[in-house]
Amino acid sequence: MAVGGGSEDKGGWSDKPYRYIVDRSINKKIVIISDDSPSDSSWLPNYFKSLGAEEAYNFYIPTKAFANLESTAEIIKSAGAVFIRGGDQWIYTNLWKVTLVEDAIREVFNNGGVVAGTSAGAMVLGDLVFTASQYSSIDSEDALNNPFSSGVKLEDDFLKLTPNVIFDTHFIERGRFGRLMAFLYNFHFNTGRDVIGIGIDDRTAVAISPDLIAEVMGSGTVTFFQKDELTNYIRTADGYVIDNLKADLLVEGWKWNIGEKKIYSMPESAKPFSSNVNTPINDFKILNLPINSAADRLLSEITSEDSVLIINDNKSSQNADIIKNKFASAGINSESFEINSASLNDPTESAKFLKKKKLIFITEYAENILQLADTNYTASKNLKERITGKSDLFFIGKSGKLAGSYFVGNTDIDKLAAYKGRMNIYAGLGLYDNVIIQPDIFSNGDYEENWSSSIPFGLMKARKNIGLYYNDRADISINSKSIKNSEKTFWGIIDSQSSTFTDSSKWKMSSSSTRQSVAFDNLRYSYSKSSYSFNLETRRMDFESSIDRVEITELTTEYRLEQNFPNPFNPSTTIEYYLPKPGSVKLEIYNTLGQLVNILVEANQNKGAYKVTWNGKDSQGNTLSSGVYFYRLKTNEYSNANKMLLLK
Repeated sequence: MAVGGGSEDKGGWSDKPYRYIVDRSINKKIVIISDDSPSDSSWLPNYFKSLGAEEAYNFYIPTKAFANLESTAEIIKSAGAVFIRGGDQWIYTNLWKVTLVEDAIREVFNNGGVVAGTSAGAMVLGDLVFTASQYSSIDSEDALNNPFSSGVKLEDDFLKLTPNVIFDTHFIERGRFGRLMAFLYNFHFNTGRDVIGIGIDDRTAVAISPDLIAEVMGSGTVTFFQKDELTNYIRTADGYVIDNLKADLLVEGWKWNIGEKKIYSMPESAKPFSSNVNTPINDFKILNLPINSAADRLLSEITSEDSVLIINDNKSSQNADIIKNKFASAGINSESFEINSASLNDPTESAKFLKKKKLIFITEYAENILQLADTNYTASKNLKERITGKSDLFFIGKSGKLAGSYFVGNTDIDKLAAYKGRMNIYAGLGLYDNVIIQPDIFSNGDYEENWSSSIPFGLMKARKNIGLYYNDRADISINSKSIKNSEKTFWGIIDSQSSTFTDSSKWKMSSSSTRQSVAFDNLRYSYSKSSYSFNLETRRMDFESSIDRVEITELTTEYRLEQNFPNPFNPSTTIEYYLPKPGSVKLEIYNTLGQLVNILVEANQNKGAYKVTWNGKDSQGNTLSSGVYFYRLKTNEYSNANKMLLLK
């Protein structure tokens, strides 16, 4: 039993996981272990007793020496259920690994007892454990910025009670889906193994039976990530790509088969899901940059021959003035349209939408300019006409949410909006009918449950199939063929095109609202920190075109790995190869000690010729020293290597 954590005093707590532990305890004796005495030491034992436990008490194991006492082990082995408190999984692994305590926990488990935990106590129950380091952790932003950073520390030699699984907790509340994806990516490249990532929300639990059927309990969602035949993990010279990672999101009543890696059953509340697949009706760009940087970026897109209209709310007038002043210095004519009850129906003001070639939207909150989607206003009607005319459109900051047919509101205003059921669906401008957009996904922990929940909630409510996440320092371009971030910061897509069922939490968080937790089968998550774009036609990260496919005239039926050129080289060189058939391909760089220093390609590729440029750096972005290196091409049927010389 793995519990996601969370404070019981906020409501939405479920007795069901804890009663499950008591009911399956052979002797109704619960030993609650941790490394130190908690401040609420009496609460949990009394809680277990109220659910039917005959005996329940705290047991502190503060040192490795104490963990190796026979008497300590005997106390644990006497229990029908062992419950590991929240705390620090680094401490637990370092104190209890390779001790009699670890052996005793496994013995309880192997003899049919229950082993459970909450928060850090749940995270140590998997085959793989994120241990971080003492007194530190890593959030999604840092993990996605560098999946191979020293903060991503994974261990596979403690307890190992749940095969091929890594758990993460406080999942939606702390926006941890990004870091769990980074864990899976890191482990794949460092070990060649793939495990299932299970993320558990606060006040939510997953009970796993001996036959590996996982049942979701509580008010939130449990997310199951897995790499399958459609998933590609790609390492590039300028970053990485996670392409089409499969995700099943489950709420209470749903079950998942860990052994078979698929949904086992769903309740009657699950409803069929389908969505239309449309492309954008108008190209547009989102600049989630500091206002001066955004203005500078606009100057590279707009010339003195262009006429510009800046649309803002009254709280963004200062930012609008910054852009106007920079435009004036560059000889660019611009006007402002400030949204208010008078301007929206003013004929003179509204006419500006029809006269200007470039439109720029600025707001702190998308809700402040949502009137633009209401065609009862003269300005809105003119804007609609202008959009149909293929204007150049730019959205600054959170105004980007307005580009879809709908957006999820109240996410940036009310910290408990998702938890208390207060997120709303608002009409947008409809530039891209199928998209739900969420900016600043990891920028403020107070709102992370809202922002993390917004895309699945929006996809379910509006029946759309593309969710776009981006953080700060984003320059997102969207057209009929692709979505791309030119800033080389991480960004992500959630695709529901292949989903067939959806559901939502039934937990009442108040008399009038329900927690906005959502279930989906077969969502596809794609994340990138590279030059790769998301192809809206193939529904994949466009890694093949980024590798620069080469046209060849000669016919061949053989694999071929060419000598790099130039050689010797400084600072970069090009490697060409030919595939006579489609298949799995890996192109790797090794040093003279036989150590892997970089992976340039790891993907499924079609028949054809390819060229890849290497910049003389390792997978961490560090510039390598002069010397001899080897590059190796591997497929299921072919392996060959050549030598090259890097000179500084």
